[in-house]
Amino acid sequence: MRFVNGRLTRPAETATGAPVPGVKTANPLRESDIPPNLRSLMESAAQEGGPHANDPPRDKLPPDAQRMRTWALSQVKTYAANDNPFEGEELARMRADRTKTAQPLGDIPLVVLVRGRPDDQGPDAQAREDEHRQEQVALSGLSRKGRYVIADRSAHHVQLDQPDLVASCGRRGGAERNGRTRGHMILNGEQGRVLLASIRYVWALPNTVVGLLLVPCALLPRGGNRLVNGVLEVHGPLIASILRHAVPLRGGASAITLGHIVLGRDAVSLDITRRHERVHVRQCEIWGPAFIPAYLIASFWALINGTGAYTGNYFERQASREQP
Repeated sequence: MRFVNGRLTRPAETATGAPVPGVKTANPLRESDIPPNLRSLMESAAQEGGPHANDPPRDKLPPDAQRMRTWALSQVKTYAANDNPFEGEELARMRADRTKTAQPLGDIPLVVLVRGRPDDQGPDAQAREDEHRQEQVALSGLSRKGRYVIADRSAHHVQLDQPDLVASCGRRGGAERNGRTRGHMILNGEQGRVLLASIRYVWALPNTVVGLLLVPCALLPRGGNRLVNGVLEVHGPLIASILRHAVPLRGGASAITLGHIVLGRDAVSLDITRRHERVHVRQCEIWGPAFIPAYLIASFWALINGTGAYTGNYFERQASREQP
């Protein structure tokens, strides 16, 4: 995606139908051939790109790779090579070719690794992320043996955030290609996603059951509930009173998470605390039945260390880092 005339646009949408010239095999472009105004822009980009070549998460790369990136992104030729005036035409042609055959890759094993953590921010971020996921699911359908795998701890650079997952998918694809998958369960993208989601919900269920005890409070006057991305958010006057008086914090709590149920004072509180509470949801999915005991132990440990039962709690510190 890129901004064109102030609007976020896919490169393929910039296509005009112009013919794409053949690949040049002689007389390559030389730096001296670049017009002065364009060269000035590329030199500015090189001066900016070199010092930031290994900003996170690329700081996880081996030292040699980091040195290579620093050198490459300091070169004008790097930015000259990235300037492709026919990119929109090429991408549009690729999309058109892809739709001519239902599964053009046949039985070639295909794994589509998808980031689990969105990169986008802003009011339309979720819509763009949903669209991105749909496109990745469609890619997994290019092969009859296509699979869709979500890298739940990764943003865009899955190979840096979860290299073991990338290697594992590669080995599985190679084994399937060579017919050595006997005894292994192969799931397509949708099946794998449903299975992983089911495991997370079941593992967090003991915490969710505790939250279910307070769900009927949402049926009282001025109460309410809504399902947001697989998490039930509940609010109402009685829940607000419990959070205000029963939670041992000055002024009480705005919201609290129990498994896949989030209890809030009101709808506004649930909106404000959503990012924070979603971290607690993930913690419940990881710790399962041990979450509540582990949370209490973490509070006690923080209290005796003088950092505060709430502010020093490991789980709260982790969630607070997600606050906007």
